[in-house]
Amino acid sequence: MKKTNFLILLMILIYIKTWPLNDNIIIINKNNNLEQKYVNIIEVRDIFFNDCDIKNPNYKFIIFINQTSKEYPINIDNIFQLESINNPKNDININCKGKEGNNRLFCNFNKKFLIEAGYKYKIKDILKEVSFNCSKINSNKIEKCILLPFKTNFQIDYTKYFDIIPEPNNKTYLVDFRKNEILKLNITTDNYILNEQPQILINGTKIKCNQIENKERKGFGNKLVCFINKNNFNYNFANRFNIIIKKCDIETPTHIYVVALNYNTFNKPLIDILFFIIFILI
Repeated sequence: MKKTNFLILLMILIYIKTWPLNDNIIIINKNNNLEQKYVNIIEVRDIFFNDCDIKNPNYKFIIFINQTSKEYPINIDNIFQLESINNPKNDININCKGKEGNNRLFCNFNKKFLIEAGYKYKIKDILKEVSFNCSKINSNKIEKCILLPFKTNFQIDYTKYFDIIPEPNNKTYLVDFRKNEILKLNITTDNYILNEQPQILINGTKIKCNQIENKERKGFGNKLVCFINKNNFNYNFANRFNIIIKKCDIETPTHIYVVALNYNTFNKPLIDILFFIIFILI
């Protein structure tokens, strides 16, 4: 009996230690009776850090929401907060705004406080429902909207700027453009908002890529399927090109390479054999 109780207790401790997972939102309470009291019920679905605003004095990030009405612009000041992981008393207020009909809240706070503190911060859990005044656009009637409570481990680190290319992306593609006009390749990136994926470049030329939705994170992708057409960029026999990811106007080399054969020259099979031998030795 004691052994069983110990195992149950151990499982509870492990659950508490690991829940909620990073970047996941746990809605604490979803009361159906709220619809009778509030014109708009808002729940937090996901949080995304916008790391393209390094030079901006404010940090910006996006809170994705679900809401029961799309007629109300949202202005939430000092309800969302950042709390220090090291010093829970040192909270930072966040201001968030969203247009009517939009599923995003755009939030910001002065990065000076975060840098001076030198700590990692997380989005503070909201443990109770929070009501606030709201009005339809072009209306002076004051009504009540409500934000549902939630938990998350979403963290903001003042040292974090870019995390564009996760591993593994270490691959070399060999393409004979005398036989294939298009090379198809897969690229893994960090999470991006759907329809806002980073650009992929080869030899200075942007190539076409299709986004792949991340099934584990609604509204986001973390892979791209790209197509290199032999007519879209200049190359010579046996040129070796590095695939470039362009994000926030910054070009970052990947560990993905393309070695192209020139389809206009070197048509003899012997040259192909020599090239393959050299390629293998390299």
